[in-house]
Amino acid sequence: MKALRSRLTYANVMSTIAVFLVLGGATAFAAGQLGKNTVGSKQLKKNAVTAAKLKKNAVTGSKIAKDAITAEKIKNGSVTGAKVDTASLGTVPKAASAATATTAGSAGTFSGYSRKGLVRVTASPEGASFEATRAASPEIALVTAGPFTIYGKCFNFGGTEAEAFIKTSEDGSIFSSDFEELDGSPSFLNANTAEDAREVSSEFAGAGESNYFGVHTTEFTAMAPSGTAVRGDVQIAAKGGDLAGGNGIYGPGDVCLFAAEATALNG
Repeated sequence: MKALRSRLTYANVMSTIAVFLVLGGATAFAAGQLGKNTVGSKQLKKNAVTAAKLKKNAVTGSKIAKDAITAEKIKNGSVTGAKVDTASLGTVPKAASAATATTAGSAGTFSGYSRKGLVRVTASPEGASFEATRAASPEIALVTAGPFTIYGKCFNFGGTEAEAFIKTSEDGSIFSSDFEELDGSPSFLNANTAEDAREVSSEFAGAGESNYFGVHTTEFTAMAPSGTAVRGDVQIAAKGGDLAGGNGIYGPGDVCLFAAEATALNG
């Protein structure tokens, strides 16, 4: 022990410390200067690479090997629509078959639905005759379906008259309602067909009265040469003057109410 102490000089101690510093520094230097491709999957501790360690936009499509990332590796809700290139997606098999279901006997192609809610109209003034008064009354557009248009008229002639009509842009069409029918025998529904021959429905109310055509047959149907078939419904009501119990939905004076809907299907 005395011999060991005799050899522990200041120079020996400092030289020993210097050796440790050199060796430790070399080890630290080596750890901080790892060569390219020297760290592989075996060197990575399980669960060592977390989301916080990934640089933004670092993971590209070319970096994802087939079957490398499984469903259990992806956090629920983390892949949103904004992250998907929709142009790269194909057609869903069922959607492809649905897109071709347009032949006869199938569901067909829905081409138009039109609906008009409550329309309130003040009756136009009475003229020299019923026909002249009707002709002068403005058309109130309600709904359109394919080449067909449904419109209303509201006018005074011995009371308040509310009427609905159909018109077409295709000659040779056919039409049916509870009031009129044009099926080609003897006449078709044409663009120039007289108005009184294409009436869909009507209602009349005298002074102090109101009537609503809504519980009878209010439907109409029509077909055009181009292949459009239409089914629709028109509700109308009329009021003459003021009612003893109040005017309610009508409002004051001579008033007509209209509501309509129509659907068109192309064959």
